[in-house]
Order: sequence, then structure tokens, then C-alpha cells
Amino acid sequence: MLETERLTLSQPDANCVEALIGFYTSERSSMAGGNVSEPEAVTRSYSMLGHWVHRGYGLFALHRKTDQALVGMAGPFYPARRPEVEVGWILFEGYEGAGYATEGARAAVQFAREILQWQTMVHYIDERNAPSIAVAQRIGAYLDVDAVSPKPNEPLLVYRTDSISTT
Repeated sequence: MLETERLTLSQPDANCVEALIGFYTSERSSMAGGNVSEPEAVTRSYSMLGHWVHRGYGLFALHRKTDQALVGMAGPFYPARRPEVEVGWILFEGYEGAGYATEGARAAVQFAREILQWQTMVHYIDERNAPSIAVAQRIGAYLDVDAVSPKPNEPLLVYRTDSISTT
């Protein structure tokens, strides 16, 4: 478990699945690989939990300290066939604009650097997702136009955090 000023970051469990399914079936998730059918959302949600079993790490559940509300997910992510390791983030409905994504992403990058020993990591972001681009910039990531995209036929930007980036 990790802590920030306002959040606790912990390994997600079955209690997170309904929130993830709700996210992945919503229109708001369309720029994060979502807006899919419920069966597909169930598969994606459980695969997020399974990532922890397979890799020993994954996206953390972000809980607000004041009331334990599950506000989103952020953390290191490296599914099979991806060209590079990633730190990603998502926020659930109603928690946008409070800085939770930036706070969680910053803690996740620090975890990836210190615990996983990642020297460089990427953040795959839909080019239409201005709030997520802003998070990447706030944590010190820069647009890497030479990076390989895992989805070359989609409007995806690759931001990078590395030793020249600051968080």
C-alpha cells in the first residue's frame, strides 16, 4: 500500500470490480479503451486484477482518505504484447478536477522508479483526452513522437517519463 496526502493506493480486489465495470461500459471511458459491452467490461476488469497475479504489480485502487471512496486507478501496467512498460490512470465518474489523477499518477511513477526500478516508462493517451494529457504534463512527462504505439491505427499519443523527466 502507498499513501499520498489525500489518497491510499492499494492492490485492487473484488470490491473494485463493479466500479471498473461501470467505468468500462460508460461513454466516459471511450478514450481509455472502454465504452464496451458489459461482458467485455467484466473481462477487462478481471484482467486488471489478474495483472497483479501475473506481473506482481498493476494499477492501484485509489481511495480517498477522508471517506475511503474509490476514486479511480493508477499504476504500472505491462500487458502482453505491449512495446513498453506503462504507468496509466483512470478516474471514476464524479471525481474529476480534484487532482486525484495527478496525485495517484505521481505516486505510481515513484513506485515504478523505486520499487520496479523502471528507468523509463510511457503513458498511452488518446489524443482527444485533454485532461489526461494535462496529467502527463503535470507529472513531468513529455511527448515522445518517436515511441512505438501499441495501437498504430488509433489516435494515440505516447508521453514518456524517464531520467530527464521530473515529477
